[in-house]
Parts: sequence; structure tokens; C-alpha cells
Amino acid sequence: MKRLITTIALTVLAVPGAFAADMAAAPQIVHVKDWSGFYAGFFAGYGRGGATDALPCGPNADVGSVSVLAGSGPATCGTTGTLEAITAQHNEVGAPWNTTDDFGQIAGWLAGARLGYNKQIGVVVLGAELGGSASTLHDDAATDVTFTQNGPGSSGTYTGSIALNWLLTATAKLGYALNDSMLVSLNGGLAMAEVGFKSSAGYSDSSLFAGWTAGAELEYRLTDNVSITADYRYVNVPNMKFEGASLFGVIDNVHEYSLGAHSVTAGLNYHF
Repeated sequence: MKRLITTIALTVLAVPGAFAADMAAAPQIVHVKDWSGFYAGFFAGYGRGGATDALPCGPNADVGSVSVLAGSGPATCGTTGTLEAITAQHNEVGAPWNTTDDFGQIAGWLAGARLGYNKQIGVVVLGAELGGSASTLHDDAATDVTFTQNGPGSSGTYTGSIALNWLLTATAKLGYALNDSMLVSLNGGLAMAEVGFKSSAGYSDSSLFAGWTAGAELEYRLTDNVSITADYRYVNVPNMKFEGASLFGVIDNVHEYSLGAHSVTAGLNYHF
């Protein structure tokens, strides 16, 4: 009986020491799923933004050899020839011409695809990604304009619309692996946008414009190969110049805008 009690006591005393030895031998680094490799995916979401007038005096209308800069007066915009814009008024939603000629409610949906590559170093993930999306972001605005030509002038109203039709991005990524399945990252790089402008004055124009983009992303791994994403991105496209002829080709119109838009998307990636 005494021998049995002694054996049990020695066993109990040995358990803590063995447990401590196992803990010391266990790795202390938290396991992180490897995000390295190529991936491809799809995304869709919603965007909002605005386009501000980049010309100091609003749209420029060339009538023959006479150029008219519509603004608050000669001190601001100057005059050429016999046409003067001294009392020009250009309003959108009650805002005076010399303050704004903006599209402030650009909004719509976007959807697209992406292809990228990640390289994980410890818990840090570096990457590069190409993305492309079609978009319905647009805005329509009505504008009242009054010109003075050495006396009482003429006035009229036209409507214009601006639309972001599609967008290409090339971005770099800096990420941090939070745990086995979650990655948070910042991204930024170049953007190329196809933007169109239309006016009820009878002309339209669309072109490719270069800009930049920046944002953040949260990615969650469902399996070794499949992950879901939530993404925020800001796109800025400056100095978009649109030209077109109206009044049977007599008047050449020039508009210039700078566009900024925010988007939030959700997506699905496949990791090869």
C-alpha cells in the first residue's frame, strides 16, 4: 500500500514538469496562412463623387475668331473682341457661375475583375494588382447662362451630363496578416478612366484620362483557395478636357473638369 501511494505521488509531481517542458518546446510564433502566389477575382459595388470645373471662368465658347470666357467680369476672366461676359450668370442648383460649374452628384454601380500576385514575408504581405471595371457612375445638371453683348444680352438653359464609363487600375499593395485567415492591406497606384461628356447644346465628347487611386482592403480566407473581400477605393482623375461643336458647327465649346469618386465593393478571389 505504501509503495502504491509513493508511485502516485511521484506521478503527480512529474506532470507539471512534463507540461512545462512541452510548452517550452512548442513554437511561440503564431501560425499564419501563406498568402503568397497569384490570385484572380471579381468584385462589385457602389460609388459616389463629383466633377469640379477646372477652368477659372467656366466653359470657353469660341464664336468664329472671337473667344468668350463666361465669368463674373473682365477683372476675373477678361474679354476678347466685342463680346463681353461682364454680367454672365451661370447657375447649377442656385450656385453662381463664378463659384462653380460642377457635377456634384456623380453616383452609380460598378463591377469588374482583377488579377494579382502576393509575396508574404513573415506577417507582411507585398503585392501588385491589375483591375478593370465597367461603371454606371454619372450625373446630369441644368445650367442657366446669360451673356451681355454691349447691352442687354441673351440667356438660355442647357443640360449637361458626365459619365465614368470604365476604369483600369494598376496598384501596389502593403498588407498585414492578422491571423490564419485574415489580411488587411493598403493599396495605391495609377488609374486610367474613360469619361464622357454630353450637352444639350448639341455636342458630346469622350476620352481616356490618366489619374491615381488609393484605398484599403480586408480579405478573409474561406478555404485555402477561396477568399472574400471588402474594399474601399478613391479615384482622382484631374484635367479632363472635353470639346465639341454646337449650333451647326459654328460654336466650338471647351469644358474641363477634375473628377473624384469614392467606391465600396465586395468581391471573391481564387488563389492559385
